[in-house]
Amino acid sequence: MFFWYRNSFLASVVSIIGCGLVILGISLCKSEGISSGILSIVIGVALAVLGYWISSNKN
Repeated sequence: MFFWYRNSFLASVVSIIGCGLVILGISLCKSEGISSGILSIVIGVALAVLGYWISSNKN
């Protein structure tokens, strides 16, 4: 699932990159190992939250 914010292009880009990292992290957990997958998931969630924060502050 990707989040798109109509009020901020930057927030949308940051959030889409974060959601992509979460998906990548899930794939890495299955193939490479748990540690690299969890690291990608944590960074992805942080970026998705940052995108939400940017969007809410722009209003």
